[in-house]
Amino acid sequence: MERRFRGGEFSKHTDKLFLSGCLTFSVVLGCVGLVIAQYNGFQWRYDPTIVAADNTENQRNPLRDDCHLAASVVTLELLDEIKSKCILGSEDQVDTAIIGDSHASAIAFPVMTELQRFDVSSISITISGCLPFREYSTTQYNCAPANQILFDFLKSLNVKTIIMTGRYTNIFHRSGFDNGEGGVEYGEVPRPVYLNDEISNLEDEDSRGREFLTSGVNQWLSDGFNVVLVYPVPEAGWHVPKKVIKLKLDDQYDGFLGIKKQLYTERVKNVYASLDLLEGVKLRKLRPADYLCDRFVVEHCAHSFEDSIFYYDDDHLSIEGASLFSFDVAKLVDELRH
Repeated sequence: MERRFRGGEFSKHTDKLFLSGCLTFSVVLGCVGLVIAQYNGFQWRYDPTIVAADNTENQRNPLRDDCHLAASVVTLELLDEIKSKCILGSEDQVDTAIIGDSHASAIAFPVMTELQRFDVSSISITISGCLPFREYSTTQYNCAPANQILFDFLKSLNVKTIIMTGRYTNIFHRSGFDNGEGGVEYGEVPRPVYLNDEISNLEDEDSRGREFLTSGVNQWLSDGFNVVLVYPVPEAGWHVPKKVIKLKLDDQYDGFLGIKKQLYTERVKNVYASLDLLEGVKLRKLRPADYLCDRFVVEHCAHSFEDSIFYYDDDHLSIEGASLFSFDVAKLVDELRH
């Protein structure tokens, strides 16, 4: 080979065979690489902590696909059909139900798991975009009929205790959350539609929202239910797992991602002003902010800490995030039973 190259006698035929072989080998290698990428997402190239952050988005409530519903599909027949898929514990005596919007769905599985430690059977049925109140809909979702059907269904099961939560900030804000550090949720928030004339006739929007929240919770209490009221989860503003991955890839992750607590406090001031007024022997309250804010970094609300990722997107808690307070929610349920 060396002599033919130097003498200008390189065989064109040999050359073509050699190049053809190289091309075939490259194509085969590329196809193998694509298959590996498809099944593994190149995760084998990354630090395990980056892979863990990437997988956090998949760590959602495993009951979500069956038990988180669109308002338009909710019927008594459907709820009876899916009931067995949405219960942890005995189907014969369901004591507790977790209701609300997607934020309720996000915390449901860790809470239901902890309830089993107290021998409490529970069911989770949540409705997309709908807070857990019957005299209310939004400009996007017809929540009132769906919530009424859910109420009737829970009564038929003889449920004693309701755990409720939701993105209550949407009542008072027409836009998504801006965390002041580059994380912005774009798009307009659907406006609430109040079906109670006493509320809808109030002068300003904040007054309507505050009255709606208090009357909505009190309605469940007056109907004979125990209520564990979970306050709103601090919103993040950015997609937390993706943000952590980017910071790690850029070697800029210092073990903490979060925002200033003051931003959250300002965002939820009307919600807290309403819910803090509620009292009753059948009512218990829990604030997720007590577990996410000031606990890891003073005057900040945590989205991640070291290798723990507390959200699976920009505003929903991951199972790990909800697990920070799920046991305490279960304890409040047990307290109401005795």
